[in-house]
Amino acid sequence: MNLPNKEVLPSSNPYNVIEEDCGYSFVTETGCKYLAYFTKCDNELPIYSFSFEKEDGVVSVYDARVRRTICNILERFFKREENALLYTCDVSDGRQAARQRLFKIWFGPYEFLADVEDANEENIFIRLFVLKENPLKHIIIERFKELASILVVS
Repeated sequence: MNLPNKEVLPSSNPYNVIEEDCGYSFVTETGCKYLAYFTKCDNELPIYSFSFEKEDGVVSVYDARVRRTICNILERFFKREENALLYTCDVSDGRQAARQRLFKIWFGPYEFLADVEDANEENIFIRLFVLKENPLKHIIIERFKELASILVVS
């Protein structure tokens, strides 16, 4: 994956984003530290999973600048138009449907392809984001369907 060199991302970011060993980090005005990272999901195609989380023990409040910062990180990721992003909404607190709706709004410029529900009737939302002009789009969509079926069965 072509992450930018260890540098501070441009000042257009609402928060100062720094590349860490495993991805990116930034700290909000309230002192909440977020980590954002990518993990390669496929050995042959440029499909990555994306996660972001705040440090435990820090109370966070809604902050639109977090959204803008995450979107900026993703814009950098999609500078390579053949990259694709697989996202699974966290189910640990039962709020996966709310996350799924929120991220659909956040990531609107990217083509939304699917939601998948598991056999236990607990919604597991798995989403693929791929640029509409991605030259590998059709191959990636097929691989996504394979990956999604494995994730849902696991």
